[in-house]
Amino acid sequence: MKKIIILLTLLLSYWSLSATTYYRSANGGNWTDPLAWTPSYPGTTISNGDTVIIQYMSTFSWLDIDATSIQLNGVLITEQSYYNINIINGSEIIIGTTGKLFNSAYLYMFDSSKIEVSGSMDIAGTGQDEFRVGDSSKLIINPSGTVFFEDSIGVSGDIIVNGTLINDANLENWGTISGTGSIITSTLTSNGNIFGPGTVAPGLSPGELKTEFDYQLPAAGTLEIELGGLIPGTEYDVLGGTGDKTLAGHLDIKNYNGFLASAGDAFEIIKGDNITGTFDNVTYPPLSGSAVWKLFYETDKVVLAAVYALDVTNHTTQDISIYPNPTKGQLFINGSKEMKYFVIRNSLGQIVQSGIIENNSLQISTINTGLYFVELQDEGKNKIVKS
Repeated sequence: MKKIIILLTLLLSYWSLSATTYYRSANGGNWTDPLAWTPSYPGTTISNGDTVIIQYMSTFSWLDIDATSIQLNGVLITEQSYYNINIINGSEIIIGTTGKLFNSAYLYMFDSSKIEVSGSMDIAGTGQDEFRVGDSSKLIINPSGTVFFEDSIGVSGDIIVNGTLINDANLENWGTISGTGSIITSTLTSNGNIFGPGTVAPGLSPGELKTEFDYQLPAAGTLEIELGGLIPGTEYDVLGGTGDKTLAGHLDIKNYNGFLASAGDAFEIIKGDNITGTFDNVTYPPLSGSAVWKLFYETDKVVLAAVYALDVTNHTTQDISIYPNPTKGQLFINGSKEMKYFVIRNSLGQIVQSGIIENNSLQISTINTGLYFVELQDEGKNKIVKS
């Protein structure tokens, strides 16, 4: 009797692991229509090992995933066709770690729908493949997930990249792209980029989003950075990664969770191999005390600093000039009144050198290259500040 029970258990185990391929070639209708499938309806949970194929159609057709939640642990393939696959009315496709979605048709998301990827999703084909993330809809790429874009991608909802987005497409952003993962291009192309008037917002309040390609920030777009502390990628947002970055558009800096920067705080908000260009306009958040914001564009990074607002309330009206600017180690002072003392501050307002002016010149060869403020005082302690 024991041997019969063991044999029966093995047979049941074999039957449960057998793979099934489901086909749909019907023109129109909903996923949940059981009569549109062969050999049977796959249901809304696609098991690991099973395959669902939306078959090629020679004429325009469509399939609605309407108010339905699909758990994809197997493989879903939409063959190259005239198919419109519409994910609508709050529907969702949850792609598990073993799940794979291959789309070669038109795949559209509307009405607060969602695709969440822990496995892989491939939007590519030999012809008319297209993907749209409509208003209020979301594509979420989890840390273990990978999504590949090849051709035409449009976003007016949200893409949250916590895993890997391989963008070889023309990604037109009218919505928001955020997350703590990486956006890269494949080794076969350098055409991937992000354009359009939407927002790129690194992190998830906050975090670091890496762009591993030559990224030309669009003039119509917005880069949003949140400041919640002093630790990069953990307490404040960073647009990081490799590749060149060409800056343009709007930089919108926001305080997060009640944080207020103080004079002396600095934030390396952008990193890259080579950074060129500047933002067309910048929105700064409130600061603590009398500090002011200063944005520094360097060859491989952009630094946002809260600097001291220098006190020039008693500055003299004397015509004073300091030259040469820039200098290689010595400054000369020329004016109608003799200045007696000097203080040199860095961009954070910290004093790096001070003393008495001798022979109307300053020796500053020990100071590192950078932007500095020179404060001069006469015998009466009247001040004048130069940068």
